[in-house]
Amino acid sequence: MRYLTDTFERVPRAPTVRFEDQRCPAAAAPGRTGPSAYPGLMSSAGDLTDQLRDRGFRVTRPRQAVWRALMDADGHLTVEEVAARVAERHPGVNLASVYRSLALFAQLDLVRESRLGDEDVTRWELAHPDEHFHLVCDTCGRVDHHAGDLVTRIVEHLRRGHAFDATSVELSVVGTCADCQTDAEAS
Repeated sequence: MRYLTDTFERVPRAPTVRFEDQRCPAAAAPGRTGPSAYPGLMSSAGDLTDQLRDRGFRVTRPRQAVWRALMDADGHLTVEEVAARVAERHPGVNLASVYRSLALFAQLDLVRESRLGDEDVTRWELAHPDEHFHLVCDTCGRVDHHAGDLVTRIVEHLRRGHAFDATSVELSVVGTCADCQTDAEAS
């Protein structure tokens, strides 16, 4: 589901490189958050530069700054949080540029936008496979990724039982994390 739309200027370049060829492995590294949790994930400004140029898009300072803000994040950021992080290093980058960069990255499947829990706000993160779903604590707001075969089983059920071909799955499970459960029991 796309929440942002925009038209982007294309620059003639080499043929497109499919991002699927560079997707991260199915399982996050245990105990890690952010980009380091996904060893195969694009992890540098050079990776972004290659992806943009190979797909015919310009590499701009705002796009690089937004990418860096997402790379440095340990979690899911709102557009305002991305803009604030960008402004720390690049005060001249405005909110419209942040929105346009995020929309382009979503169009290229480099980032994911999600609505987590009961919040009415979109949060952004680097792209990860559909097999990873979000565990959202409704007490502290913590969001963890969980890898497993549940999403694959749902997609297969939809294909076989409903003749529905799912192209993307965004699954969030809301509940109470172990830390909050322990805190509640202690009080």
